[in-house]
Amino acid sequence: MKAEDAEQAAKLHAAELPGFLPELGTDFLKQFYLNFLKIPKILAFVSEEKGRLNGFISGIEEVKDLTRKTLAADPGPFVLSLLPPIILNPSRIIKLLKLLAYPGFSEHGPELLSLAVEGKFQRQGIGSRLFKRLVKEFRERKIKQFRVSVYDKLPANVFYEKMGCRMTDAFYFLGERMNYYRKEQNNHKLKLILLSYDSLYANPVFSPLLNQEEFEIAALVDSDCILYGKSRGESLKFLFKRHGWKYFLFKGLDQLLYILTGFLAISESRFSKSVKKKGIPVIKIKDINSPGNVRLLRLMKPDLLISYFNQILKKDVLSVPVLGSINIHPGFLPQYRGVASSFWAMKNNHPYGGVTLHYMKEKLDEGDIISKAKISIKPGISLHEHNYLCTLCGGELLVQVLNKIARGEKIPVERQKEGLYYSWPGPEDVNVFLKKGFSLIHLQDLKLYFE
Repeated sequence: MKAEDAEQAAKLHAAELPGFLPELGTDFLKQFYLNFLKIPKILAFVSEEKGRLNGFISGIEEVKDLTRKTLAADPGPFVLSLLPPIILNPSRIIKLLKLLAYPGFSEHGPELLSLAVEGKFQRQGIGSRLFKRLVKEFRERKIKQFRVSVYDKLPANVFYEKMGCRMTDAFYFLGERMNYYRKEQNNHKLKLILLSYDSLYANPVFSPLLNQEEFEIAALVDSDCILYGKSRGESLKFLFKRHGWKYFLFKGLDQLLYILTGFLAISESRFSKSVKKKGIPVIKIKDINSPGNVRLLRLMKPDLLISYFNQILKKDVLSVPVLGSINIHPGFLPQYRGVASSFWAMKNNHPYGGVTLHYMKEKLDEGDIISKAKISIKPGISLHEHNYLCTLCGGELLVQVLNKIARGEKIPVERQKEGLYYSWPGPEDVNVFLKKGFSLIHLQDLKLYFE
């Protein structure tokens, strides 16, 4: 936050943050923030849209004597800004004296002081991003914990709990109960190794992870095969024979479009390119289970392996990560284990497909379920678009789950019951699928390659 942001911050504070300070007017709040920004070790960050401030957060490394520090920063204008509201309502002077004696400012330590987001921009993740920005700054300054006080009646209590803050105390101030929360800083970032194969569907799964402060991506393992254990020629021959020409053509067209659009500048946000820009090692692997590759994974000491992969992970690989391996399965478990889950859900006239995050074990798709979501099969939707929507949702669920793990929260799991395994669709399966009015790919699906 800069001095020129003070006026907008004052208006936003008056509109969104309840308490006594807004009673003193926006002129006072503007001067308050101008003085506030002059205090050493103040941290303040803003969110803007088109040059207009729509959110801000502030904190301080040492909160003790904050009132005195704010007043001393520039006492003349600060006192002058207080006179009009006090003259208009002299009873406010009692509240002002109590405010100056706020017990929180007599204690030592870092504190989150204020967080506000304009009403129409709320529930868009702005508050979370601002909070994480402050957390990052505190962490970089070697601050292991900080606190925040919140009026008991405010929904902000739920927000801070979701952000991993723990309520430690409560007190009454100006007749209102306030809750004290403490945020413990975990300086150990969650170390991930991502297992992927370069395809359109991998993009929405993994791209959301790149801008998360709580994670460290140690490496991207990129599968250098089409089918595990087969050469490229053997894989193509097998798939053509198994699928028939229609499904084989669909998969080939998808890969061709993915490669061609990858050369365009508009695709710079594609995950595989973003990883290289961030300097994350990319390791091409034909067999992840080879002894040499297992040793390589062990050397990186990952907390988790995250898999959207086309190779089978055996016992030695699954034993590498400290916290286990998580698979993103583009199907609703346990009903649709195996491959081509969206295809089979559509062919079976199921009202929905889905995506499931589960811990991995040696037997495919049978580990404990961490999170899952249904994706409706809407009339007219192509198999290609439905697959993409499943992986898009999988990326969103993955960020939510990993944030919880990073905060040390216990992750409840669902034990899998009986389910069905599905294999590759054959030519007759594809013909039945098409006769039911479904499409493998639509012309409008081209837009997916540019998202």
